[in-house]
Amino acid sequence: MGGCLSFVRSRTKQGENATFDSNQDGSRSALMSPGTISPSSPSSSEGGSEIEGKVLVLYSGGTIGMKTDKNGDLSPEPNVLDEALRKLTTFHDPSYAARAWNEKSEPLVLPCQKGGKRVVYKIVEYDPLLDSSNMKYDDYAKIDQNIRDNYSRFDAFVVLHGTDTMAFTASALSFMLGKHLGKPVIVTGSQIPIYEVRSDGRDNFLGALTLAGNYSIPEVRAVLRPPMKGVVLQTYGTGNGPTAHKDFMAALKDASENTMIVNCTHCPRGAVTALYSVGKELQDIEVIQGSDMTVEAALMKLSYVLGRNDFTAEQKREMMGKDLCGEMTPYPNLYNAGCLDEGEIYNRHNLVKPLRKEGV
Repeated sequence: MGGCLSFVRSRTKQGENATFDSNQDGSRSALMSPGTISPSSPSSSEGGSEIEGKVLVLYSGGTIGMKTDKNGDLSPEPNVLDEALRKLTTFHDPSYAARAWNEKSEPLVLPCQKGGKRVVYKIVEYDPLLDSSNMKYDDYAKIDQNIRDNYSRFDAFVVLHGTDTMAFTASALSFMLGKHLGKPVIVTGSQIPIYEVRSDGRDNFLGALTLAGNYSIPEVRAVLRPPMKGVVLQTYGTGNGPTAHKDFMAALKDASENTMIVNCTHCPRGAVTALYSVGKELQDIEVIQGSDMTVEAALMKLSYVLGRNDFTAEQKREMMGKDLCGEMTPYPNLYNAGCLDEGEIYNRHNLVKPLRKEGV
């Protein structure tokens, strides 16, 4: 399955600037040595100057950079990707790089694109490289910190990642980085290693670099800590559970006194709305409606909210029912689904708005 691109989302307004306390003194990150990417652009072959889009690539692992080992299994292969990309003309223009940087550790440069910027990128390879099934909260925090440390030096960021848990990492970064930034973060990977002749990885990575280096797709910021006490419940339809099972309901009720439980639908479309009695019963025992959040987004949001020690328990519950960074529709359009009559009011978690036939 190709086309693996996840955008870290936000509500940044155009023209807003972002600063991080960790880099306000203008110091360079420990990841990047001075002179790795020159602030000036060399002259183009036509005699003019080219505008550069500088992209930092954080290579965390995943199938995109794996090779087949002696047992015939795919596993991460360190210290190979950068060198391999330099041999592919679609990923590197050595003549431009040679004119711009007279040093061995010169960055990679995409070929010239008509009407676009010259995309210059640097790959930082993690050690160890991970299969995404082994990603932990510490790994989310590492990616978050690397972006913060290098924020002032690059125009955009691409994270190379395994596809199994890509949605979890993109969701985690949405909450960790927050809504005050104005630069793109794109998480991408592949089903087939990039070294193979027929690989979705080449299109995915090239597309991510092109988008990141040429377009302003804003993203997010905040702090994520491991979850304290929280559960994501995946239910049927519009949030309906097996409420006739009294032992199950009793366990949920007892747990909800000290644990935040979020109700998400297992359906690929639609939202949790408590329209049926079996959904309303869950709401009545303080199970929080997750609207149309994905399970991945709900899990990462729950982790973020639980980690906010400056909020009371009630404030945390309210935050779970509100849209923080585009992860949920706070007021689902139920009219077009034929669930409610026009003019009815949907009032959940202090979010009140009249339904409209034309949608929300």
